[in-house]
Amino acid sequence: MDMIYQISKFAVKEFPFHIARCFWDEDRYESHSHDFSELSVIIGGTASHFVEGQPQELERGDIFLIPPHFYHEQLRVKKLDYYNIMFDLNAFPLYIKEISAVPGGKELLLLDPKNRYFKNFYSYCHIPEQEMKKVESMLFELLYEYERKTSGYQVRIRSYFLSLLLMLARYTQPRDSSDLAYLEKISQSVSYLEEHFSDKITLDELAAMSFLSKRQYSRVFKLLYLMTPMQFLRSVRIRHASSLLRDTDLTLSEIASNSGFTDSSHLTRCFLEATGLTPGVYRHRSLT
Repeated sequence: MDMIYQISKFAVKEFPFHIARCFWDEDRYESHSHDFSELSVIIGGTASHFVEGQPQELERGDIFLIPPHFYHEQLRVKKLDYYNIMFDLNAFPLYIKEISAVPGGKELLLLDPKNRYFKNFYSYCHIPEQEMKKVESMLFELLYEYERKTSGYQVRIRSYFLSLLLMLARYTQPRDSSDLAYLEKISQSVSYLEEHFSDKITLDELAAMSFLSKRQYSRVFKLLYLMTPMQFLRSVRIRHASSLLRDTDLTLSEIASNSGFTDSSHLTRCFLEATGLTPGVYRHRSLT
């Protein structure tokens, strides 16, 4: 059975961030998903990485960022050496604005990664060898602060982590420039979805924000995200509900209302479809 990891296994609620230097030399790292984002930078070794069944060969300099609820695994692993960062993006809200302003930032952090893997511009998420020492130095400082946990370490980690993401964004470019042009057209509506997910949102208003017809907006959105706007909205709501289940004592009805679902039954049905767990089971596991 595929494993589903939770951020509470690795980090405290007050600061949902974890970094480690990892070495893996077994042939396979089995399929799993998690309720947090995972960023890895390959330092050495090789592996075949599969995200939702889509393959990518890993080597030194490669980056991969896995969003919540995506299944992935590694096969044919040979002396894989990498830095692994686990974090809840909800705990770093200012990053979205800062990083999306940088070329490549939307592709690294905001554009649904399933689009990257299926359209094969994951290979553009690669750090040139001449820049690897800078990246490794930043990762070392992050790990050093995280392990020491001296006074002010969380502030320093936030600063270092933002600097790292901005640097990685420089080496994250789409294969097709038309994708980015389309992305710019609908970026305002995507930001609106992310910020107002608990409100009633219609396809008409999203299309109007992008100055596109409803039909054209739906076509462009699905081209970029490989899901409809309403499916994307549901994924944002599920992510928020996960956070509330994990970090609060709110009732299921309160969480449903806060996350944009009509009622607790609606939340339960959508949550089960997205994660394979009921909200109750998810909350219980987060506490153990």
